[in-house]
Amino acid sequence: MTETAELTQLQQARREPPIEHPDVLAWLAEAQRLFAEAEERFEAGRVLSALSSLAAVPPLHSMLIDRFSGIVITTDPTAPEESDERDFSPGLYL
Repeated sequence: MTETAELTQLQQARREPPIEHPDVLAWLAEAQRLFAEAEERFEAGRVLSALSSLAAVPPLHSMLIDRFSGIVITTDPTAPEESDERDFSPGLYL
């Protein structure tokens, strides 16, 4: 079962409306593509090219963190009010 199908099932089980953010799904697909590209290049001995692929990750990561944070705040009624300071540091596992 795909992650999208699992998410849809979970939302239906919890009786929540589906999260519709096609741009986020596209960004996640791009992140997967970049990592696969970096791996392929590294395995081919093209380290500089692999680094080039990875250089695109930080801006994409920031966009995803910002969007996910916005989704949590708007879809979770128990989430605290948004503040100017972040309670997390991008790049760390939650």
